Parts: sequence; structure tokens; C-alpha cells
Amino acid sequence: MRASRHHCSSFPSKGYRGKLKPLGRIAGQMASMIFALLKTNQELLAKVPFGQDPPVPMLYDPEVHRLHRAGHYHSLKPGTQPRRIIQLPKQP
Repeated sequence: MRASRHHCSSFPSKGYRGKLKPLGRIAGQMASMIFALLKTNQELLAKVPFGQDPPVPMLYDPEVHRLHRAGHYHSLKPGTQPRRIIQLPKQP
């Protein structure tokens, strides 16, 4: 990520201002993804009867990530319907 001119400090030795915001956003996205995967695996394990082998855990899949970025998003929560976009009429 390139810093814009207003993120540069006035003194060359101090580095860039605001460099922790992108790092915080990325760390938050990673934590959300880890939580979603763990939660999905926990819900799957809760449905497995006692004595039966558990299913293979859900892992991060780069192909799913690529499809999501291309617009083919589906929620990890079972039974959720995709949201429809409603265009409101223009007000005079």
C-alpha cells in the first residue's frame, strides 16, 4: 500500500503517519475469518453423533476467496438467503 502525500511526515526520519490503520484492518479481517472458520467447524462437530468420525474441518480456500472477489459470494451461515438490491424511486 502506498502512502499518500498527507500521510508522509515532515521529517524524513519519522516515517509515515497512519501506517497502523491498514495493519489493523487486515488483522481484523484475519481474526474475523479465523473466527468464522472455527465457528463453522464447531457447529458441524455439534451435529455429529457420538462415536461417529467427525467430518473434515473447513479450511481457508484461495479458490473460494477468488470467487467471492469476483462477485459469487455466499455466506458461511447455513440457510441465509442472498440479499436483494432494491432501487428506490427518485424523489422530486
